[in-house]
Amino acid sequence: MPSPAEATMGAAEKINMARCRLIQRAPFYGYMLNYFRTVKPGTKPVRTMAVWVERSGRPVLGYNPEFVDKLSVEQCLTVLRHEVQHILNLHHLRARIYGDDAMTNHAAINWAMDAVIHGHRSCPHLEGIAGDPLLERASVFLPEELPARIGFEQLLDNLPRISFDELLKELLAIRRGERRSLHTIWGTVPIWLEGDPTALIDRLMDHAVWIDSPDERTHSRIIYRIIIKTLRQVPGQAPGEVDRCLKALAEPRVDWRQALRNLIGRHLGGRRPTYARPNRRRQTFGVKGHSRHALADVLVLVDVSGSIGGNELRRFFTELESMSQLIRIRLLSFDFQVREKADEPLRIYRRGDWQDLVFTGWGGTSFQNAFEWVDSRRLWARYNIVLTDGYADWPVGFDEIPLLWCITASGRKDAPPFGECVRLA
Repeated sequence: MPSPAEATMGAAEKINMARCRLIQRAPFYGYMLNYFRTVKPGTKPVRTMAVWVERSGRPVLGYNPEFVDKLSVEQCLTVLRHEVQHILNLHHLRARIYGDDAMTNHAAINWAMDAVIHGHRSCPHLEGIAGDPLLERASVFLPEELPARIGFEQLLDNLPRISFDELLKELLAIRRGERRSLHTIWGTVPIWLEGDPTALIDRLMDHAVWIDSPDERTHSRIIYRIIIKTLRQVPGQAPGEVDRCLKALAEPRVDWRQALRNLIGRHLGGRRPTYARPNRRRQTFGVKGHSRHALADVLVLVDVSGSIGGNELRRFFTELESMSQLIRIRLLSFDFQVREKADEPLRIYRRGDWQDLVFTGWGGTSFQNAFEWVDSRRLWARYNIVLTDGYADWPVGFDEIPLLWCITASGRKDAPPFGECVRLA
């Protein structure tokens, strides 16, 4: 709770004082935050506090005055350190591969990002959070049975998708004593709950401000420049995670999501005539309009030989789902042979169907068998995508098929002999 003197401070003044104390105690964090412009209250719908990079390239620290008014300067300092940890862990960039909807609606991804920052409740990574009732009520922690340094993606792989509304219902049920934990929906990962569960939901939902950001390359360059400038101001004062952050930012990367969109758009772009949408120029009965909705079929062949993990599947299908208005996806799974029943039509892919894919784990993969199965039934679509690690003999005799290979980051390094290729790096 704020002291009587702190209670008379304005929110902006309290944040500035917390920044000054942070410069004294943890210089790297304090100086780094000096490159973030504090926005006027109400500029973005921030429920607690958040950092982001605007499309113009300006780094921003946003806050909710009502939330800051409840904090002491020490508590405000802890929250600021939390926000810098998101930057150093590159959560604002790593979260984007799961799509905008993940940050605005899916509690799992937001829970995982905060939990890896906080660590275990008995011995948290974030200094100042232990024993503070207000901050603990608005925080989530790693279960004691999980490693203290578990990665964000590792934790996320254990969590099913759940909306914030569903999470709030579960938390309220725990509060009423109807349940003891979230084991029913979170697998074996429980969640701590004290006080008002809406405080926790508010904390998690602030990651949504990261959506309205520049492209990944620009975003990475801005953060890289800020960290380098900070290191020059406080030589020898950098925390250990800075080296990992700089290495990740300096790695040349190709935005495979944009490449995937460009390739599909190039092959399937255009519009189709339809009577469902009237012609806006000629409002005459019988004159067709045009639509880009569900423009063409795409056949997706997924290698389920056990070499592709759930995280890679999620990233891949999240991107395809975002393009579902332009394409109609038919799904086929294979390893050494096709796993679909020969006498049944291929199913039309619906949002979230990737979670139902079964990994048989046989280990063997045959592109040739899968391609011949599709060819014999004349199932090739206008555009065809293969999701695989590439560890099998390339197929022969299908050079004319419009094809895109999506090869996982840990997959085969040499390029396929035909078709186009992106790597899910």
